[in-house]
Amino acid sequence: MRILFRAADTSLTVLSKWITKALAACMPISEKLWCDVFKQHDVHALGSWIALNSQSIRRQMHHMTVAQQGTASQQTFDFSSMYTNLRLVPESAQGPQQDMVSVFREYTALVFNHQRVKGTPVLKLQRHSHTWVPESSEGTYTSDSNSQYITDAILLEWIEFLLDNLYVLVGPNLFRQRIGIPMGTNCAPYLANLMLFMFEFTYIKSISAKISAGECSVDLLNQLSHNKRYIDDLWNPVTPNFDSIAKEIYPQSLPLNKEMEGARVNYLDMTTWYDNTEHRWHSKLFDKRVELIQKGMKLNKFPHIESRLTLQCKYGVIGSQLHRFTVANTKPMDFLRSATALYSELYNKSYDTTRMNSCFSKFLRRNRNKLHLRPDAIQRRFQFLHNQQN
Repeated sequence: MRILFRAADTSLTVLSKWITKALAACMPISEKLWCDVFKQHDVHALGSWIALNSQSIRRQMHHMTVAQQGTASQQTFDFSSMYTNLRLVPESAQGPQQDMVSVFREYTALVFNHQRVKGTPVLKLQRHSHTWVPESSEGTYTSDSNSQYITDAILLEWIEFLLDNLYVLVGPNLFRQRIGIPMGTNCAPYLANLMLFMFEFTYIKSISAKISAGECSVDLLNQLSHNKRYIDDLWNPVTPNFDSIAKEIYPQSLPLNKEMEGARVNYLDMTTWYDNTEHRWHSKLFDKRVELIQKGMKLNKFPHIESRLTLQCKYGVIGSQLHRFTVANTKPMDFLRSATALYSELYNKSYDTTRMNSCFSKFLRRNRNKLHLRPDAIQRRFQFLHNQQN
């Protein structure tokens, strides 16, 4: 069980937000360094295993289609207790385990040393932007509430201070969290993502060294270039025997549990598979809530028309969901099925059909070149199915 704590407006909220901005600015550098390792062996990687959303998976699928990289079996994995098992204090690290501070000491050195060679080793953070700047000749920087000048030492000091001062209030009791990190902390996803990145990056560099020494085939590096991980959920589309590889990558304190294996797997909100006939990767929408509803659980996915939300909010869900469907579904017919199910659900909640038709048609007209569907395709399919049921 994962316990969520509210982390808004605490004494560390501002610090956590600045750490988030700093790590977000560092990520493009570490992504480049990851790709550079693969380039040494003429392997093209789109980026590290870190996936920010479903679109990252779709881009990877397109890349594998172009590279004619098929698969007989995929696997999905999950770090079931990652947030609660991330180590914060050196004395808890034994064997292959590493505390988070030491890992981020390596990460900040990796990024800032790269920028130091380029002559811009200082990160200037502002509210909505960042730049890498040269080091001050006087060694001093003027920071304020709207901008911060960050060196690797400062960023590491921030992270260490945050981790040393994580407290949670449960009723009248105040507890210090020494193992794991609260999921509600602003920078928690970045800390988790980049800590795992460093384990993965270290392993990839070791494989690169073995290839250079003639001890390993470049095929393994090519296969590993396709993996993706959304924080604690990992997708392995093509690499065989990845179970044993994972044990070499991650410490024992972070066990990786296999969730699915087969020609088709569910990952994030998509079902993915490789079509051997078309020689293409495909995906379609996968919604866990549909299975739960079919098992008898009552779930309210969308607001009723009589709820107190504004009309703009209620009908605005149509565009956002249709965009989600275009990302998840590679085939127009699968998109049409998802969109028709949405239309049916809103119809049953007494939404105005005229306004619904306008929203659905407008989206299809804007995406005609991508979906190749008539503007009234969703309404027509709904009406056809509705007539069949009656």
